[in-house]
Amino acid sequence: MKKTLIAALTISATLVVLSIGNSSAGTGVGVEPQDDGSYELCGRHICYTYFEEVFYGYAVNMTHDGQVTTYPVFEMVQLDNFQAMGAPTFGEGVFTIEGSSGTSRAHDIPMGVMSFQANIANTANFQLSPDMGVILSDKSAVIGADDFRGDLVLLGSGTLVKNNQDISVPLQPGDRYYFRASYLYEESLGSDIAAGRIAGEMYLELDGQNLISSVIDYQAIDMEVQFSDEDKVEISADASFVDGSTVILTIDDSAFDVPLNKMEVELDGKTLQLAGGVKDVISSGEGTYYALQNEDSTQVFINIPHFSHRTITLSRIGPEEIGMDFYLGATASVLLVAAATVFLFKRKD
Repeated sequence: MKKTLIAALTISATLVVLSIGNSSAGTGVGVEPQDDGSYELCGRHICYTYFEEVFYGYAVNMTHDGQVTTYPVFEMVQLDNFQAMGAPTFGEGVFTIEGSSGTSRAHDIPMGVMSFQANIANTANFQLSPDMGVILSDKSAVIGADDFRGDLVLLGSGTLVKNNQDISVPLQPGDRYYFRASYLYEESLGSDIAAGRIAGEMYLELDGQNLISSVIDYQAIDMEVQFSDEDKVEISADASFVDGSTVILTIDDSAFDVPLNKMEVELDGKTLQLAGGVKDVISSGEGTYYALQNEDSTQVFINIPHFSHRTITLSRIGPEEIGMDFYLGATASVLLVAAATVFLFKRKD
């Protein structure tokens, strides 16, 4: 009976995410209780079904060239001894389910980040969708198919175990796992996250007049928006560790829309050097950055050499930096017009 129900839920979840992939994003966002006791949790970027300690049909919606494509990643994710303490909730772009053994979260952002933090010893069992392949290492797994890539990462003392299309993640109290889909920068970041080279990331989007921010803290880091408009974003980054690390900012054009060739990145008021690529930033011991951009988002990787209270600023290069040649040119034009006018008047005389 339970296998039949699992199959039905899996098919139902798959149909839901496929229908989202073929329709306009932004409809049906939130938690929808079903007659069978399950819940459909669907946003603009992710969709899945929750029922009795199991997540079914976890899928990520990606936009390429204006077209939304749905990628089913996991047929199911089962948490042993989860014991939900209430219905799922959705707030500030995050689906949350509190359990007696830990907390499950899924961020409705382009990276489709799903995480779990264990309160007690637990095991998470992932069954990949049939189209997904996997390359496994001790602490991370690269999951992908065709033009989709994602990383499953364990931040804890154990190691990942693979059995055919299944991956088991052992968890001790305080351990966490993260799944993150690649977006804009489409190479794997799992090993860098597992090694502590990436401290966290933030996603920013303007929904009407409301600024929505989602923070994923791989390490003990706190990031908050201090100021934001379409030409400038200022973010504070506080961490309890002193070692250098990289943070990732992914910003929708609704919140910040500046071409890369006119964007300046500062750390505590000092302009950062542009690195040769993302991996150069992550491996750097200096304050550097690298940025990528598509038709609706900007993603910036910033290496912070050491932590305390730091301020990151992204801004449009101001008139004082790009305007000197313009002002000189304008002055020359005025002089030329004046000279031409004098010449014409002299000819009339």
